[in-house]
Amino acid sequence: MIIDIFVDGSTRTNPGPGGYGIYVPPINRVYCEPESYDTTHVSIPEFRLFDGFPYVTNNQMELRGLIQGMIFFQKFKRTDDMAKYINGCRIYSDSAYVVNGFNSWLDNWIANDWSTAAKKKVKNELYWRHISLLKKQYLEAGHFIQVEWVKGHSGIFGNEQADLLAKRGTEHGELQCSPIECSQ
Repeated sequence: MIIDIFVDGSTRTNPGPGGYGIYVPPINRVYCEPESYDTTHVSIPEFRLFDGFPYVTNNQMELRGLIQGMIFFQKFKRTDDMAKYINGCRIYSDSAYVVNGFNSWLDNWIANDWSTAAKKKVKNELYWRHISLLKKQYLEAGHFIQVEWVKGHSGIFGNEQADLLAKRGTEHGELQCSPIECSQ
């Protein structure tokens, strides 16, 4: 079984106070054991997470959302009794930068020693290195991971929830610094 995770990032100004949000819809399914045909009811409540930072870019918050979504799945696999029925996750983001980076660019950046095809340093390299490490851990553990693009502000419930949580994170980020600190 695959769980869905919706992630988003936001900043008030770019750069400026920002936040990320993660929304995991509830799971309520019946799982059948393949060998015995015994059934188990898998019920997992929805999960919401947000955090904020005083001076970041929008792309950094989009990436942090992806990182925290990936970490959520790993922690869930270690701590929840129902996790044995979950073998991967599908992460949805409305950021083409995040989706393209994860699916198309990351392997080439690594092969080119963290340089782009235009021979420039990869922006947000530390975030991408963290994502690369998490992706490797997923693969080594045999977990499925897929990152898909969804159109933002289009009525997709999970994406709308992640967006609201990211905006709450942005408010939290504003509280972490004075206006003078945030504008520098």
